[in-house]
Amino acid sequence: MRKVLVHKKFGHKNLRTGDVFTIALTGDEYLLGQILEPGREFYMCVFSKVFYELTSAANAVGLPLLLIGLTTDALFFHGRWKVIGSAKLPATYPRPLSVVEGPHGLDLVDFDQKRIRAANSVDEKYYGFRTSFAPVIFENAAHAFLGIETDAEDLS
Repeated sequence: MRKVLVHKKFGHKNLRTGDVFTIALTGDEYLLGQILEPGREFYMCVFSKVFYELTSAANAVGLPLLLIGLTTDALFFHGRWKVIGSAKLPATYPRPLSVVEGPHGLDLVDFDQKRIRAANSVDEKYYGFRTSFAPVIFENAAHAFLGIETDAEDLS
């Protein structure tokens, strides 16, 4: 009897606070990212240092942040982002307020989505709406910041 290996998909249910992962740039170049707050829609950051060989998750500690935001697990699920370990979180990171649609109209909420008060037009402009970005947006933004050209097909 032949044994069949089953590949376990890595998704949001497997991600933990502090998980460090790789984001491929070109060839052997990559960035590290980290899960700040897990969930179906998770809060993550991308660090600004480019690595040229596989490194330890501990090397993410103390690096400057390049990008931060909410996203989903699509690139983990498809194997493009790979968890390499876990590390201490940055000492501080932004946890912005945002505007969301509530039962009685627009509300200003804290990062944990606890209502602060009814939102006004200034809040909409200053804080903006709570937004989650496709993971590929983080890749494309990192490429742009580092001056790496991407194929037009990859700009989805």
